Amino acid sequence: DGFLVPGKDRGGIYVVKNPGNENSEWSICLTNPFGKNQWFYHRAVWMDLTGDGRQSILTARAKLRKVSSTASAHHQQNHQNEITDSSRPKNGQLVWLEMPKPHHFDEGTGTPLEEDGTAFDPFSARHLPWKERVLATGPDVMFAIADMDPSDDTIEIMASHFFDRKVTLHSIQRGPAPRVTFSRIIDDRCGAAFGGILADLDPSPEHDDMNVVIDSGSTVGSLTPGDRFSHFLVTSHECDYD
Repeated sequence: DGFLVPGKDRGGIYVVKNPGNENSEWSICLTNPFGKNQWFYHRAVWMDLTGDGRQSILTARAKLRKVSSTASAHHQQNHQNEITDSSRPKNGQLVWLEMPKPHHFDEGTGTPLEEDGTAFDPFSARHLPWKERVLATGPDVMFAIADMDPSDDTIEIMASHFFDRKVTLHSIQRGPAPRVTFSRIIDDRCGAAFGGILADLDPSPEHDDMNVVIDSGSTVGSLTPGDRFSHFLVTSHECDYD
């Protein structure tokens, strides 16, 4: 949470159980709420990046710098403050929040356990905040996840940058230490890009084993995991196309 005002300086990633239930609702923050570098977050996806079944979190975040007003006191009531290109942040980040590992497993049942022998709980206070690692700079709001070549060990992140005004692709190699192995700018003339979803606009059956959806990027009914896609559709608040 924390997207823009009023929470832009105190955003975080939260897990909420039974939302809306006054008797059983609870929430925990997986990020550090007291850190010096405060970010706001817009999207988070459960994702196994390590290949061991742990559902960690992949998220994008940004941070706004303070911007001084360009309007004089005389015109302040009649003119909005301007935010110039130079004041827009260029510090979006694609972040991996790693789910903690159990200390050991019960030899008989395979139940994950803490060091003291109690049941392992990745959301307990002893494991908070989750360890975070910055995989790439740039992505700041929305993104989709795909596997453009299921025969290799990478997945692809297609991100729409609102503040950095571009659309990018990052390939992440999955394994014990996930890392970005390839990056490319898809479009740098799209302006302030916001939404980005995978879509199948090509009815051709060719290459059905390629370009597989992992997460379409949509919060409404859209392509589901395992579907094929042909395009990445982006909404923009402005653009510079002929």
